[in-house]
Amino acid sequence: MQLEFAIMCDAAEVNSSGLIYILKGGYDITVASEFPVIIHQVILVVRILCNPEEVNHQHILISQIIDPHGRILPSKITVPFTTPVYPGHPDRPNKYTLKLEHRSVSFDEPGDYTFRFLVDGLQLGQAGLEVKRKEGKE
Repeated sequence: MQLEFAIMCDAAEVNSSGLIYILKGGYDITVASEFPVIIHQVILVVRILCNPEEVNHQHILISQIIDPHGRILPSKITVPFTTPVYPGHPDRPNKYTLKLEHRSVSFDEPGDYTFRFLVDGLQLGQAGLEVKRKEGKE
């Protein structure tokens, strides 16, 4: 199993066939005037590639946010998912796409934050978000 991608965006939908509709996606920096800052919604679209022996079984995805000091923030998402068998070719890997919504995330200070993705307890990958202080503000 591997993480194909994780994209941060302002809004997204994933339909039943895995097609993705993204609004203002692909950012990895956000700016705040004051800290702590609460971002009401951080949306990520995550695609996981499963090997043939991993499809048709339920898995658990956990998305955690790690602060610049390595501490896990309280905003955690746990999502069960089952990747179907590749249509017509059960011996091929197949993909599963999920939309994750972290709500009311408090970023206490500027710095590099990491969104870590675990499946069945094993780290699959990560995505970064730099939270910067707006220039001109001390």
